[in-house]
Amino acid sequence: MFLKGGENVGENVEQVSKIINYEFSESGDFVDITTRLCYLNDYNLNGFKLKTNEEDEEKTKQSVATLVNTPVVAYYNSKKDDFEGHKVVKTKDGTIKFGTQAVGTHTEAWIENDKVVPVFSDSDEEIELPCIFGKARIWGSRFPKYYGVLKKRLKKEQMYTSWELNPITLVEDTDVENTNVPNPRSSDEWLFLGNCLLGTSDPAYGKNSKVLETSSIDDFDIELSEALSEDILTLSENDEDVNINNKQGGNEVVSENNKEVSALTENDLYTKVRRAVNSVDSKKYFYMSMIFPYEYKAIAYEWDRESQLDFVEFTYSANSDDTISVTAQKNVQMVFMPKEELDNQISELNTKLSDKEKEVSEKVESINKLGDEISTLQTQVSELTPFKEEHDKVVAEKEAQELAEKKENLKQFAMKGGYISQEEIESSEEIKEMIENLNESALKVMRAERIEKKIEEMTASSTKEQKTETSTANTDAKTVKSDLNSEDEGFLSATDIVKMMVKKNK
Repeated sequence: MFLKGGENVGENVEQVSKIINYEFSESGDFVDITTRLCYLNDYNLNGFKLKTNEEDEEKTKQSVATLVNTPVVAYYNSKKDDFEGHKVVKTKDGTIKFGTQAVGTHTEAWIENDKVVPVFSDSDEEIELPCIFGKARIWGSRFPKYYGVLKKRLKKEQMYTSWELNPITLVEDTDVENTNVPNPRSSDEWLFLGNCLLGTSDPAYGKNSKVLETSSIDDFDIELSEALSEDILTLSENDEDVNINNKQGGNEVVSENNKEVSALTENDLYTKVRRAVNSVDSKKYFYMSMIFPYEYKAIAYEWDRESQLDFVEFTYSANSDDTISVTAQKNVQMVFMPKEELDNQISELNTKLSDKEKEVSEKVESINKLGDEISTLQTQVSELTPFKEEHDKVVAEKEAQELAEKKENLKQFAMKGGYISQEEIESSEEIKEMIENLNESALKVMRAERIEKKIEEMTASSTKEQKTETSTANTDAKTVKSDLNSEDEGFLSATDIVKMMVKKNK
């Protein structure tokens, strides 16, 4: 694994370089600088801790001594006239390349106690910790561009560095009480690979990573070696390199050979998201904790939050001009649980998921079978349709014939006895409606009314004739009974008349 000291994840961490003393050389060809690279036994902003070996102090000294003869590297951005970070890129064939240029070499390295403020300290109070110091010579005459930036930054007390090392031992720290530490891990035996001069990017040890002493610095012609600077600037473009953007807690993570680097440049997604987040509210400053590039989400926090578990989730979008815009934000809280409990929950969820997938699979299979059955039934229905249509036709014709017969029978019933004439049946809308609707009961009522009326007429006529005959007949005729066997002497009853009509109709 390859690690870098890295740059920090917050812009307002105090960073004041402490230049103890320096001397100008007569030639101006080089400058010797003394740098406090980092403190030991506490975490940097990337969650990494170099610590002393408690069982073997000599191993710690040997690890520190590996800094000697390693290069001092830097990446010069001619457009900004400033340093950037380690400029790590990954080519299409998977090769890891560094865009930095070696501009010097380390000549000494040692451990010395010094007062520092750890980046995750709850106060600004200094504490004494063992720190790694190194002395290096920067070649001014060979790299005037780099030398010029170094000189400018030393005078402004704005010179920071970021180590590069290979941890021989690496432990994931699971018992860290400070929840602000991202991905905590530590090493007590390592191999230094170099130290990088940083520009506007921020070191992972905040104000504790700084140049302490310069022994020689002088003016020079910054126009020299322009071609070399431009060649270094375009290194990745010629190889169609791809910047590595898989970051966590301010780190760039390179998957190749388990190498992990932590430097950030101004053009990195992490930096752009951080700036976009902090442009939302000028009264607040957020420190980035995690970024999820594929989900377009970032997790950040404020130092003065009520609880160390309180975070803010930002949703962002990448614009066509490579700028970042924050689209939404919401308060979230970090939740911790024992790993065993989490594993159990994951196992249970996986089991439930498996059961649901099986259930869904069975339902899909059932639906497919049902679909086949429906298709078969539809085929059978289509084959039986002609027979059904023929059957429906026969039934309809039979029903129509039966209906016509019923209407005809009802007509004949209506005309029976002559009480309702055929002319009426053809002209009366009322009678036609009764026959059309087969309203037999209404037709019977009408016919009965006609019969009753007929009876009344016949009764009245019979009574009138009988009175006339009575007035002209012999008085003896009163004692004679009618031929109709009427019970009343000399008169026909209604019953007699009905019987007469019935006989007549027959």
